[in-house]
Amino acid sequence: SRGQPPENLRKFARKAMKNKRLTLQELKVSKILDNLEIPYEKEGVLTLDGMEFFFEFLIPNAENPKIVIECKRAEAKDKRNLRIIGYRIAYETGYKSYLIHKNFPLIKVIVIVDHNQENLPQRVSKILKNETDVLLINQKETEISSILKTLCRELG
Repeated sequence: SRGQPPENLRKFARKAMKNKRLTLQELKVSKILDNLEIPYEKEGVLTLDGMEFFFEFLIPNAENPKIVIECKRAEAKDKRNLRIIGYRIAYETGYKSYLIHKNFPLIKVIVIVDHNQENLPQRVSKILKNETDVLLINQKETEISSILKTLCRELG
């Protein structure tokens, strides 16, 4: 990467993101979208305030986005670690969501969070609920499917 112009580095990063293997959570969501026959773009890029941001799924695509889906996984050893990971997820997602709503006010932001502890910390949940349109925490495939189906029907 040394001596490469920034445009080339961005192009290589986009290629790498497009070809990366899906996580289990992303695989689950992509299967749901395929089963519902909802067109989507994997690892879509949106330019928000002059910066490029990657999103796991853009429905239908980056040129005409209506729904943005972010998949987050919090694998923690204990509640303290979950709180730290949760805050990182909340603030990152909150910032992206703020920029999306600022640049594209009609887009719906869906965040799907899976974690391995009993509960997500209350403050983390509150931040995520305030910053996103739909928050799904440890939801089953059928629940995710029904919510996506209703949202896509509403937005056309």
